[in-house]
Amino acid sequence: PGHTSEQHPWFLESAKEERNEMSDRYIWTSNAFCGGDGMPFIGGEQPRDGTYIINFFKCQPALNYGYREIHEPNWQQPIDSPAALGTREAMKDVMRFWLSHGCDGFRVDMANSLIKGDDDDKSYTCALWKELLGELRAEFPESAYVAEWGWPRQALCSADFDMDFYLDHP
Repeated sequence: PGHTSEQHPWFLESAKEERNEMSDRYIWTSNAFCGGDGMPFIGGEQPRDGTYIINFFKCQPALNYGYREIHEPNWQQPIDSPAALGTREAMKDVMRFWLSHGCDGFRVDMANSLIKGDDDDKSYTCALWKELLGELRAEFPESAYVAEWGWPRQALCSADFDMDFYLDHP
């Protein structure tokens, strides 16, 4: 849920020069010479005048769930912006689709990376997961969710995942 491929139809639409319904589905800076405010970014490869924030690899553009604090008002959006809320709803729809077709649940890559600039406790990302998983569990009570988080207390207690795919980082 934190990113898609750079070949995903959402991203390809978002990367177009003209504004469209996907323009704010990902995190884009305001122009091609703007850095990522401490986040890794890629520029100069798409028709759009801007660089896009990545979650890990170049091919993983970050979906827009908003920023806890806005440092760059020309392109960062708050967590309650229409675009960030739209991304949440779109991800719920994707997950509902697969759950309704027999999927038992999800292992979520980089589950703690959704809200950019979150605090050390990942308070805003945990609240987002609590909301999202709460809604999905109400509809699919047998579903299970595994976080690639690395901090079991946050993933299990605060974000409501069933398991944490523990990564040993300091």
